Amino acid sequence: MNTFTTGLWLGASLMLSGCGAITAINTDWQKPEFVATGDVSTATYDPGTDTLTINSLPFDDGDFEATYARAPAFDVNGFKAYMNDPGSARRYLAYWGVTNNGAGTTSAGVVATGNYLNHGFSGATYGRDGTTPIPQSGVAKFTGRYVGLLTYNGKGGIDRTSGDVTLDVDFADAKLEGGITNRTNITTATAQNTLILATSTIKDGKIIGGTASSWSGVTQIESGTYEGIIGGIDGMEIAGIVVITDSSGVFPTKETGAFVTDSHVMLP
Repeated sequence: MNTFTTGLWLGASLMLSGCGAITAINTDWQKPEFVATGDVSTATYDPGTDTLTINSLPFDDGDFEATYARAPAFDVNGFKAYMNDPGSARRYLAYWGVTNNGAGTTSAGVVATGNYLNHGFSGATYGRDGTTPIPQSGVAKFTGRYVGLLTYNGKGGIDRTSGDVTLDVDFADAKLEGGITNRTNITTATAQNTLILATSTIKDGKIIGGTASSWSGVTQIESGTYEGIIGGIDGMEIAGIVVITDSSGVFPTKETGAFVTDSHVMLP
């Protein structure tokens, strides 16, 4: 059960960059696809109006779907911020990011509210536009950006987080792993633990079965999952989402995040 609170909720080493290309004779062509998770059924970005349309979140307006307008004051790490109508029963904050510093064809987004005493409602989405050739050979390192929305169970509120994502992909073995470093809670200006993205499987151009965790020494702090998709005209873009929880504190937390890659290099 989500318990509403009226409190104000908006607060104020793995890295490697570069570019490269892979010429894969054997490719697995995949069609456009978008995936929504959590309490979100669909999320659509309109570049003409620079708005998001999100379906299924309760109380974000009077209809099944709601339009989210730009809120540039809350932009984080290259992700654009959007909010639903201020006259709605609950306020939601959403982020949308596109690969290749906004020039790519693969994207991911996240949305949440801090208007509940527990974690409230949230969701995330990722997808690719256009037909994508998935390479069947080669190893590549991808780097990019991360944004997260952190909610609390027991006190309400929402914090914004950011980080740098690094992903290693073995296309021949269809495996991916990586991490999110330089994690920071922007709202409280505090550092967070590095997030480890354990080895996952690539199937039909999608990243499945990924587990995420953070540690302090030998003690696990956070646990969760991640998933995503490979896109781009050359199969060299990745976007995805992370959902991770921490029950060690007085108020357990849940962070729903999104990541997109901006560059890659081919490895020997």
